[in-house]
Amino acid sequence: MDIAVKGTVLYADNTVDLVALDIGNPLQVKVLKRIENAFPYPSYPPQTGVQFECVDQSKGVVIRWEQASLQNPQCYR
Repeated sequence: MDIAVKGTVLYADNTVDLVALDIGNPLQVKVLKRIENAFPYPSYPPQTGVQFECVDQSKGVVIRWEQASLQNPQCYR
């Protein structure tokens, strides 16, 4: 979602990772560095005082929260 350029290096967020790319030759972009989990997503919704389905991180990254009726939510914030 966010990018910045300094010289020939483009810095970008890639989901939860920070990536530095050499864009000196746009036809041959190279990954210079990747910092994993530089921007971890929270495992809870932004609202407080709500019950929600606990996050199972083995299934991947939470990309959004939706309001829904749940049978037996185990998590609370």
